[in-house]
Amino acid sequence: ALGRIDQQPFDIHGAELADALVAGGAWLLKARFLRALAKQGKRLPRREELPETPPESMRELRADVAVRGEELRRQIAGPADVYVVSHSWLAKEHPDPFGTRLEELVEELEVQRAKNCDLVFLDYCSLPREEQFREGAAEPLDVLWASAASKVLVLADIHDLSAYDTDLVLDETPYRLRGGRCFEFAVARTFGRIASEVPKEMERFRPTLLPELAAKGKIRFASLADGSKALRVFERTLLAERVEEDVLAPIARGEAEAHRDAVATALRALAAGVRQRVLRALGRLRG
Repeated sequence: ALGRIDQQPFDIHGAELADALVAGGAWLLKARFLRALAKQGKRLPRREELPETPPESMRELRADVAVRGEELRRQIAGPADVYVVSHSWLAKEHPDPFGTRLEELVEELEVQRAKNCDLVFLDYCSLPREEQFREGAAEPLDVLWASAASKVLVLADIHDLSAYDTDLVLDETPYRLRGGRCFEFAVARTFGRIASEVPKEMERFRPTLLPELAAKGKIRFASLADGSKALRVFERTLLAERVEEDVLAPIARGEAEAHRDAVATALRALAAGVRQRVLRALGRLRG
């Protein structure tokens, strides 16, 4: 939960979530389609592999396999729940080379009692290839993990794939060491959006320590640039805990100009209470 600064949920009606998804060109997969894929022993499909309409082998699906564009806004505002999945890629080239992650996801959807019409976001399946977060991540969309309209599922297990014959580079890095995944978890935990069981390895994870863990090399991003982007975006979440010392105190001392970057970030904070307190402080200063 957010703590004392702001108990209000962020984006309670999902409008900002819809804006972020539409702007990013995201496709959200229908839960029913994922269930059908798992039943056929398939693996998670790349976004570019998704059919516009149900394939011949899935004629029983009456609706499109995914929702995109302006239709996303209607669905998010309507009966569909949105599940956002934070998952460890099982190979460098593919998050789910043998379908075991898809099987696990479908099992979790059953635990969550997801409806067939519910929508699921996974980076590999939902975003155009050039926009994918990848393992270590392009610039993350923090709104996905913070929105009150999202239910975050954390699939952290590293599957034993030793029985499979493959030329792929398998990735056994624990979830807790992956920078992009820790970013997603930190935002989701701060805003109370994690719907699945918290992995044992993350039970003691403190979101506010994300920058320190990155600085000490205890979590790893794919590149320094990826890490810098993620931590910069995370400032919008972190300010929910640090706004007093980092922003409000400097404003009260008449030092708003010297802390311009922190003030600007606070005015874009995901927590509405943070934005309101900073605006009031600036108003008193100008008054």
